[in-house]
Amino acid sequence: MEYFRIVNTSKMIALVLLLGIVSGMSSADCPPPNVPNGVTIDNQGPYTDGSTINGRCPGNGYILGPSSMTCMFGFWAPSFLGQCSNGQQNSCPTPQPPEGGRLSSEGPFGSGDTVNAVCEDGGYVIGVSSMSCVFGRWAPSFFGACTNSKRYSCQVPSPKPGMALSRDGTLKSDETVEATCTENMKVLVGIRSMTCVLGHWAPNQLGDCVDVNQLGTVVYSDGNGQVIIKFRNGTDISDLGNGELIIKYSGGGYGIEQVKGYTGTPDSQGSTWSIQNGMIYKDGVQIPSVGYSYGTVKLSGYKVLQPNSGISSIPGMNGVSVRNNVVYVNGVPVAERTAGIGLGGISIHNMGTIGSNNNVFGSSFNNNDNFYY
Repeated sequence: MEYFRIVNTSKMIALVLLLGIVSGMSSADCPPPNVPNGVTIDNQGPYTDGSTINGRCPGNGYILGPSSMTCMFGFWAPSFLGQCSNGQQNSCPTPQPPEGGRLSSEGPFGSGDTVNAVCEDGGYVIGVSSMSCVFGRWAPSFFGACTNSKRYSCQVPSPKPGMALSRDGTLKSDETVEATCTENMKVLVGIRSMTCVLGHWAPNQLGDCVDVNQLGTVVYSDGNGQVIIKFRNGTDISDLGNGELIIKYSGGGYGIEQVKGYTGTPDSQGSTWSIQNGMIYKDGVQIPSVGYSYGTVKLSGYKVLQPNSGISSIPGMNGVSVRNNVVYVNGVPVAERTAGIGLGGISIHNMGTIGSNNNVFGSSFNNNDNFYY
């Protein structure tokens, strides 16, 4: 019995060795690893004792957890690889682009990926323009709005009587509409164009078409509608009491205007006039074109100045200005502040200018209404 026991043991050892040779694998080899979806490894086997594999993710992804494993005596250490940050389980859905825009890339979007909003037709994004995928969620969660979207568009207003507009319908932000007069002998006084700025018109209203003779005296016409006007100066002050004044004013020097269908007879006032390269010449001498200003100003904390107030006029001044608490209209002192100092208490109503060289009011006024210049 003992003899047979030895023989049988030898046969078993031989059988084990034979199986090892047939299988081509030693007892220390490791089986192929379980690789998560989306992960690629740098070693395709065989995996002998001491072999190492490293995992990688596509694109900008990275492995969450163990990124490598080593075969040790037939077992992997650690026993698993982590998952890709940009794998399907951590990916983000395609976000909604803003109206009037598109996405900078089509995806798919894994964790760590970034996408930008690109506005069409020269628009730009107000607010969030870039989002990042963070473990299945977008941060921030939405884009801002494109300036060329309906949200920031402007509806062109109806033209005033005797006026035509260069555009109609709806304009995108940064687009402009211009006004012209359609009736003979009319001049556009005030704002000639408006620009859509993020859903609002700037300025918020256009000027008016008025008869050229209402502005002053036409002293010269070139026969093609271009005239030289000596603008009318005028001031009307209403004292409302309690230190409140309403001043309606108009004034200016000489200016060049294009008048549709001008058929009048100029009053040269005994001088010879001409227009050369956009400049006014009187008796062969160039004179400044200061333009024409008009409007209504409300004052609080001021009193009316009488002609004998002792405050001198300022020659060559046009429009409205404040110096040393005194309000001047076309260089003439008309009101003086009664309380405090500075420019407070001045409100501007329906103010406009025509002509390129006329500056009406500085930017330091407290404006409670529309300010045009």
